[in-house]
Amino acid sequence: MSMQWAFRRGFTTMCGGLLAAFLIIGGPTGTASAASADPMLESIEPRLTRADYTDFVDRLRLDRLYRQIIDVVYQGYADDLDALAARLGARADELGRREVEEALAGRRRIDPDELRRMRAAVRRVELDGWAPAAERLDTFFREIVVVLTDIDRAVLLDAQRTLRRDVHLGRRRASEGDPAYAGDGVDLVMLVEEAFGSGDMVGVDRATLHPLLEAWAGQMDAMITATAEAEHACRTRLAAARIARDQAVIRLEERRQVEIWRTIYLVNRQYADLIATALDESAGPGPATRWRDRFDRACFPWLHGRTKPQRQADWILGMRLIDEDVRVQARAIIEELDARSAVHVREARDLLLRARLALQIPVTPRTDPTSLQEREAQDILRSLLQNSGQRARLEEDAVRRLEALLPERLVAQMNADLAAEGFGRRRMTR
Repeated sequence: MSMQWAFRRGFTTMCGGLLAAFLIIGGPTGTASAASADPMLESIEPRLTRADYTDFVDRLRLDRLYRQIIDVVYQGYADDLDALAARLGARADELGRREVEEALAGRRRIDPDELRRMRAAVRRVELDGWAPAAERLDTFFREIVVVLTDIDRAVLLDAQRTLRRDVHLGRRRASEGDPAYAGDGVDLVMLVEEAFGSGDMVGVDRATLHPLLEAWAGQMDAMITATAEAEHACRTRLAAARIARDQAVIRLEERRQVEIWRTIYLVNRQYADLIATALDESAGPGPATRWRDRFDRACFPWLHGRTKPQRQADWILGMRLIDEDVRVQARAIIEELDARSAVHVREARDLLLRARLALQIPVTPRTDPTSLQEREAQDILRSLLQNSGQRARLEEDAVRRLEALLPERLVAQMNADLAAEGFGRRRMTR
């Protein structure tokens, strides 16, 4: 069913209407994540969140009047997304969303096969939201261009590209802790900014990298536009197939997903290498090496998480009451662990990439061995599991050595402090 959106007017009519709306309501009254919205709102893609919108406006450094006008434009967009969520939610309810929620909460009994069918059907409702949501986002961009007549076109284009990356790549980065993530949401402009902010780019002239980042941004914007709908559809169908345990569809959608990932990854890899070369030529091997490491970590962040011995070492090094010779030994233990673990991390990364680039299969340490038909994929999984075991043994050995440096009282205090820290971090992310 074709959607008819508001705000399709000429410049005079629209701006006049927006100003009138602002004067009447005194500014925006809600957001696209209003508490009254249907829970389906969180599943709609593409979706411009209030945080994304705020970052966009901040980049443009608008004066007060312009800010007030486009706040109203955004509120119109947010209201339309709420309405879309309500329609999708009603459709999900027709397919049994409430019954599924009650069954999963233990308040209703449904045959397991029927429950899987209902859950998959409800999940597929998300597919119906893409076309109207994408159309409404495009309309929002057109409205902004019409309103912001005094903004330099190049500045506005750059801000729009960044916003599109925030909307599409940011959503993918939300899953970067999952072993299935392989750099799907990497943003090279963001990585470069982080590198400058961390001190990795000391001695580097930003202007050296600008042409490369400009070229990458243009190419990535075109790729996002061309593949975003297919990526979302593939991801949604894959989730539904996993619920339904349809192995044939799972294999098909996984391959499609990797094909889309491959296109984006190779472009990111190409420009990351070009940036490394530029850094090497202009500032030496130090910044180039740190940049390559940053890119690799961004592609597989779950391979680089803080381990228990690393956190224990941080605790010991931060305790001034602990003797200096103990801290020196702790530092040596963790440096040895980091050096030995780095070898295994590189090996794991190469295995993950080999499965994706050569076989077009997303093999991870969590992959079910029975789902792999190809002998080479089975070998890769076996190597990944061995690799994980080797890293785990290195970490266990480091924990034993670190704890041996301390009396039992301090070991107990250290582990209690770290457990409390982890609990607090989990609560903050909920």
